[in-house]
Formats: sequence, structure tokens, C-alpha cells
Amino acid sequence: MEEISADDLEINMTTSLHEIKQHLKMARTLDSQLNHHLLSTTEKQLSGGELMLYASRLLRTAEYAKEKILWYTQRYMLVNSIFRMTTEIGRVSEKRKEQWYEDKEHGTNQLSSKVACELKILDRHIADIEEEINIAGKKWLQKKPKTPQPHQHIQHCNGES
Repeated sequence: MEEISADDLEINMTTSLHEIKQHLKMARTLDSQLNHHLLSTTEKQLSGGELMLYASRLLRTAEYAKEKILWYTQRYMLVNSIFRMTTEIGRVSEKRKEQWYEDKEHGTNQLSSKVACELKILDRHIADIEEEINIAGKKWLQKKPKTPQPHQHIQHCNGES
């Protein structure tokens, strides 16, 4: 098995933290988009299809952000555990470990509480968006034109029946 260097671990943790922060920003942007969406749908009378389309896009974004936040957080926690274990067995100096954690750019303080809070908000948004999609679907079905029944005579484009 190939040895993992302290540099590799630090790079991996830094990359994971960067990705977590990016997806947390995406989640906060989604929050404002959802608020804007709710305001605009009450002001405008959008069709059920338009509501479903926009809400579906918001749902995909919310689910993607949640998935990525979870994935990168798990990745960070795993690599962080490896980093701590390599310090315990003496492959990484205690001083180097402390320096990495003290670096303000990493912002590891309260990471898990920030992630947990944002995931709760995303879960609420996902539930709200799913409810919007259900409402929009019902609205669309109510306004959907009736399709001809199979027993009805239908004129084809070439004039045949």
C-alpha cells in the first residue's frame, strides 16, 4: 500500500473544505431563489406546467447541493481522521497538524454545525418544493384539455380516418 503524505492529506482536506463552502453558498443562493419563486408565483398567475418546470429545477438544485455537501463533508471527515491518526503514530508532527488547523483560511471551526444547519434548511426546502410540484401537478391536471376517447372518430392529417 502506498503511503499518503502529509501534503496529500492537507491538500485533500483543503479541497474538501473548499467544495463544502461552495455548495453551502449554492444552498444559500437556492434559499433566495426559492423565496423569489414563491413571491413571483403569488404575483403572477403561472400555469401548472410553468410552476412544475421551475419547481423541478429548484428541486434538482437543492438535491444536488445536499448530495455534494454530504459527500464532501464525509470525505473531509475521513481524511481528517487519517490526518489525526498519522499524527498519533508520528508520521506527521504535532506542530504541523496544529499549524494546519490554526490557519484561518480553512475555517474548520463549527464546520459540522454549519453543515448540519444548512442540511436542515435544505431538507425543509426540498419538502416545500416537492409540495409545490404536487400542487402544480394538480393545477395542470385541472386545466389540461380533455383528450379524445378511443371510441371517438379522429381525423388524421392525411384525411383518412
